Amino acid sequence: MKREITKISRQSGLGIVGVVLAIIIILIIASIGIHLYTTSTGKLNVGRAGIRLTQMIATTQKRFQDQGNFAGVSAQVLIDNAIPDKSMIQGGKLVNAWNQQVTVNPYSLNASNDAVEFVEPGVPADTCAAYVDAAGGSAVRILVGGTTVKDLPNGVSLNPAALGSACAGSGNKTIHFIAGRL
Repeated sequence: MKREITKISRQSGLGIVGVVLAIIIILIIASIGIHLYTTSTGKLNVGRAGIRLTQMIATTQKRFQDQGNFAGVSAQVLIDNAIPDKSMIQGGKLVNAWNQQVTVNPYSLNASNDAVEFVEPGVPADTCAAYVDAAGGSAVRILVGGTTVKDLPNGVSLNPAALGSACAGSGNKTIHFIAGRL
């Protein structure tokens, strides 16, 4: 009796290992793409938020210029005068890019009510320094938490070391932007 020896032919195409490897590669590429997208979107949002605050500060200063001080300034007064960008108004309240309510108050630098203070709570620690960089050019004094990181009335320009320390850690930060006359 002759035995027939059958030749086992190799399968052509992808086997299970090939399919699994392809899926892993696709998942890695997708996760890198998502990370790059969220990082660039976050930076873009911080930049936009900084521009909105800078414009709001400039328009507020212009609107109160004839009055000579910022007595009576508030978030509601700014809303009533159509000063904030419409995207910053939710439910009749002034909110920042992180959907936290922004308060606006008169502030005294050298004389009574000679400045305006914008208090921005809920700024994530990982965007804190970038937000100060984006929005801080029009402010004469900036506090992060309880730390003064810029104080032009006292001759202190933006201090990167103080800003880094104040923004370090996790959680959210409250930033005070004060704009007025020196």
